[in-house]
Amino acid sequence: MASLVDQLSRRVFNRPGMGFPAARAAHGIGMNSLSRYISKWCKWAPEVVEFELACGEEKVRGKMYSAHNTDHVVRQIWMAGVGSYESPMPLVFAALTREKVWGTRTGTPDTRHAQQRIAHEPGNILIVGASSGLYAILAGLGKGARMVHAFDPYPPAIRWLEKNIQLNGLEGKVKLANVALGNAVGETDLFVPPARYGTTLETSASINPDYHEQVGQKLRVPMLTVDEFVRREVGARAVNVMLIDVEGFEHSVLEGAEAVLQTSRPVVAFEVLTRSTTQVALLERIRKKHGYRCLVMEPLELKVSEPVQPCGIHTNQLMVPEDGLDMVMVAARMAGVKFNRKV
Repeated sequence: MASLVDQLSRRVFNRPGMGFPAARAAHGIGMNSLSRYISKWCKWAPEVVEFELACGEEKVRGKMYSAHNTDHVVRQIWMAGVGSYESPMPLVFAALTREKVWGTRTGTPDTRHAQQRIAHEPGNILIVGASSGLYAILAGLGKGARMVHAFDPYPPAIRWLEKNIQLNGLEGKVKLANVALGNAVGETDLFVPPARYGTTLETSASINPDYHEQVGQKLRVPMLTVDEFVRREVGARAVNVMLIDVEGFEHSVLEGAEAVLQTSRPVVAFEVLTRSTTQVALLERIRKKHGYRCLVMEPLELKVSEPVQPCGIHTNQLMVPEDGLDMVMVAARMAGVKFNRKV
């Protein structure tokens, strides 16, 4: 019966001329469950989407603009909840940015990194490739960050990122930088793919010239390294967490973060793409050089997996200093996922 209803609904609501008005009307009278069901077929989202995330006993509540229904991330959150997007990254990342988690980082530092400053208090969080701002908002809403720095070189993304930060009242907690981060200071080309899904807000622009088979637009953008940015804007304050989502150029960002990896020893969330053996080899070299462990994020489990390698559809991974594993275990518990430290 449910299958028959779905088939009929798909036929009726799969057309924007039918689905959009129906989803909008249901939302307008407070029937959000019905509106979300219809939206599944027509891909509609209201102008402002509110979300809630359970992080241990804490409820994280935020909201984002749908960018006139062009932001596919916000549309996914509207249809299936924030936990459905890149699961379990939002849950794990939110937990990693909570103040109580950083109080559990009490392990013995690796003696090869004698000058490191292990943070046991709120530090800085860097979101590299912030797009419209989901992870910047999650970090900004917690008390585990002194300041959140969000970077994105793509002008349309940074405009909506700024609007979303204002929408959540986080102007004093999240700083925006319309700049790319890589392994050099200067300028670089940003490659934007052709419009593939109508007017969808593009989230896969990359400084990697090989990431897209076709390029619709090439922009010249400023570029900094993490180390140079931290030297200019952060100073001696520690960097606790870095999230890097730059479409195949994650290794380049980490190559420009040598000093931060050596001194602050942050937890690093990053993406491993299955189609780039070069990226994987460079990420593994960086991991070994700095004495980090690698964890794969599966929907219900975080597990140590070394060396760095593609893991099918589970592209999101963590690099964690040895003394930070217990802290990540606490974060996993808060996020409701298992933690497996056996290789």
